Amino acid sequence: CAGKTTNTMANMIATTAFRTALGEIEDALSLRRSDIPRLAGNFQQFESDYISMFELGVQGGPACSLHERDHVDAPDCGPEAQNGGDRNSLYHDLLRFYHHFGLRLTDDQAERRLPDHLCCQLEMLSYLCFLEDQAKEPGTAQSSACAQRDFLARHPCTWLPRFAVALRTRPVQTDT
Repeated sequence: CAGKTTNTMANMIATTAFRTALGEIEDALSLRRSDIPRLAGNFQQFESDYISMFELGVQGGPACSLHERDHVDAPDCGPEAQNGGDRNSLYHDLLRFYHHFGLRLTDDQAERRLPDHLCCQLEMLSYLCFLEDQAKEPGTAQSSACAQRDFLARHPCTWLPRFAVALRTRPVQTDT
């Protein structure tokens, strides 16, 4: 079954429709690969640059956070911010969505991420795509597709445009 999913995914990636969809995402975010800073050098430099850019930064904060909470402070940036939501309500909303589909955050402290982390949100979307692909009945597939649209509208689509701007405008700052 996993081999079938892998082959199906490889076929989807090879299609023009998939490449077109990626282009539409790039256009929506107004982001091109050439806009993303290139992290050159050895692995230690790469790791240092990654930490500076996405985790700690030079002044204690990341240059470009991978967390939704750091991008939803404006009225035009999603339902949580529009409703005066705080970090706890954002986490609660995300966890409720994850739990509804039987997903839980890992118990492994080394691998654990907060529910608003980009990786968690992309894993959720990946799982919803998997559910849609594996659906035996059209109604189940349609339900998974609706869940994908709802999740995208409530979370990634509300903050990724700001993330893209931050990624484009905040260069990696290193101590060297």
